[in-house]
Amino acid sequence: MQHFRYVVLSQGDRWKIIRGHRRFSESYADKSQAMCSAIAFAEKDGGAGRKSEVVVRHEDGRFMTEWMFGRDLRPNEAARRSLLRRELTAKTQPP
Repeated sequence: MQHFRYVVLSQGDRWKIIRGHRRFSESYADKSQAMCSAIAFAEKDGGAGRKSEVVVRHEDGRFMTEWMFGRDLRPNEAARRSLLRRELTAKTQPP
């Protein structure tokens, strides 16, 4: 079974997504936006029968798995809703 790992990482003041040797062209203003997009990509792979996960590369170089498809019969939608809720809250609060 193929395994796809989506890596969310900070590049300056933007966030990017990488899968294998492919760098996605879009960049994101914050981590939660990049995470939501990476989860959406990983869900498509999981729905096609591939094992997929989303990891974040932290500033100290550590990688931490934040989301994984395939552990349960359904993807962890509670985590996705939590990320979306945080993103919406951040957008509606004044800086």
